[in-house]
Amino acid sequence: MSLDFSINYKINTQSIPDSFLAFSSLEDLYTKGYNSKIDKILDILKQVFSLKLPRSSGISTDKMDEDIKLVSKIYKRGIPLKVQDTVYHPYEEYEGKTFSSNVIFRSFKEIESLVYSGDYFSIIDRNVPGFNNSGFNGIRVDISESKKDLKYLKKYLALIDDSLNKDNSILKKTWLLIGGGVLSDTFGFISYLYGTSFVIVPTSLCSMVDACLGGKTGINFSPYGKNQVGRFYFPESIMVSSKFIQTLSKNDIQSGYTEALKVALLEHDITLMDEIIDLYNKGYTDNSKLDSLIQRCLLIKKKFVEQDPIENKTRRALNLGHSIAHLLEQIIQSSRGYLSHGIAVGVGILVSLEVSRLLLYLSEEKYNYIIDKLIRSNLIVSFSKLSNFIKSDNIKVLENIFDSTAIKELLLQDKKNTTKDLSQNTINFVCLTDEGYKIEHIGIDTVIEGWKYYQNLRF
Repeated sequence: MSLDFSINYKINTQSIPDSFLAFSSLEDLYTKGYNSKIDKILDILKQVFSLKLPRSSGISTDKMDEDIKLVSKIYKRGIPLKVQDTVYHPYEEYEGKTFSSNVIFRSFKEIESLVYSGDYFSIIDRNVPGFNNSGFNGIRVDISESKKDLKYLKKYLALIDDSLNKDNSILKKTWLLIGGGVLSDTFGFISYLYGTSFVIVPTSLCSMVDACLGGKTGINFSPYGKNQVGRFYFPESIMVSSKFIQTLSKNDIQSGYTEALKVALLEHDITLMDEIIDLYNKGYTDNSKLDSLIQRCLLIKKKFVEQDPIENKTRRALNLGHSIAHLLEQIIQSSRGYLSHGIAVGVGILVSLEVSRLLLYLSEEKYNYIIDKLIRSNLIVSFSKLSNFIKSDNIKVLENIFDSTAIKELLLQDKKNTTKDLSQNTINFVCLTDEGYKIEHIGIDTVIEGWKYYQNLRF
C-alpha cells in the first residue's frame, strides 16, 4: 500500500487583532543611505522587536511603505499592519484559497535522478552525502543552526544572485531543498522572498517526522530567539526517503525519535509512543518500519496544519516542549556548545509534564506512567547529561538558568506568545491532560518550578 498522501489547507485571515501598539515614526529610517534591502528591513525589524509585540497585536503607522509591509509579513511569521483606518493582514493574498502539498515517499535513486535532470534548481546541504559537488543545476551550501540568521541570510542571497547572473531561468524552476530542518527553514524563506515554488527533501529524521510539513520557514534573530523572522510558505511537495537516516549520527537519530514522541503525546497515542521507544532501542535501519513511523507522525501533524495553517489557535499545540527547547538551544549555542533540536524538545516535554501536574491538568496516575516511560526510553537527556553539550567553562550557565532577567525576556518573546501585556510575566504554554492537551497562559514562575523539578530528576 502506498504511503503517499496530500495535505490541503485553506487560510482564513478574517480575525482582526485585539489591539494595535504604536510604532515609531518611519521618517528617521531613510536618512542613512542604506545600500541594500536587507539592511533597511533589519533596521525596521530591530525597532519592531524593541516594542515586544506579540503576534496577536499589530503595528500602527501613518503611511504605507513596502519595506514595513514586508516587515509585517516576516516578523514572527506575520503581524497585522494598521495604516490610518485600514488594516493590512500579512496573509490577505492567501485569503480563502485552498492549497495542497503532496507527501511522497521515494527511493534515494529517484531523488538523485531529479537532481541531475536539470528540471529543478537544487540547494543541497554540504553535509548530505551521495551527491557530487558539481554536475547539477544548483548549489551546495554550508549551513547549520549557528548560520541560520540575518548575517548568513545575506550570504545565501548573494549565492542565489550569483546563480541568477548565470541563469535567470532558475526563478521559473521549482527549487529542490535537500537537507535538514535548518536548510528548509532558511531556503524556504529565501524561496518566498524570490517568489519561487519549492520542494522539500528532508534528510534528518527530525525533519522527516515534523519540520518538513507545515510551511514554516524562517531564521533566528539574536537576541530575540529562534525562528523569529520568517513566513508561512508552503512547499509544492515533500519527498521522503528514509535511506538518508542511515548516514546520521546517533545524536541526530535520538533527536528525531524524541520529536516523534511529541507528536504521539499530543495525539494521546500511548501505543505509538511505545512503538517509537521500541524502534529506537532495537535500532533504526529497517526502512519499511521507519517509513511507517514517519507517515503516522506526519498524518497526525497534518490534522493540526489543515485545521489551523497559520497557527492562530490549535496548531500552537505543536509547540509542546518547544518554549523550553528553544531557550536551551539558544543558551547553549551562545555558550559555544550545540544541542540538537529534538533532544532539547525532550527536556521541554519533561518540564511540560511537571507543569501539567502542578496545574492539575494531568492526574498523578497518568503523569507517573508517562514520566516512567520517558525516563526508561533512553531518549530523554537528564540535566546532568546536558553538560555534555556545552563547553566545560560555561556549565554554570545551566545551573541557575532562570536567575537572569534576560532569560525570562527570551521566554516572553517566544513567537507563539500572545500575551498582550508582557509585564504580566505569563506565556502561552502547552500542557498535557489525561485526554490530550491544553494551551494556557501560565506564569513564568510555574514554568520555573517545572524546570527545577527536571533539574532534580535523577536518571
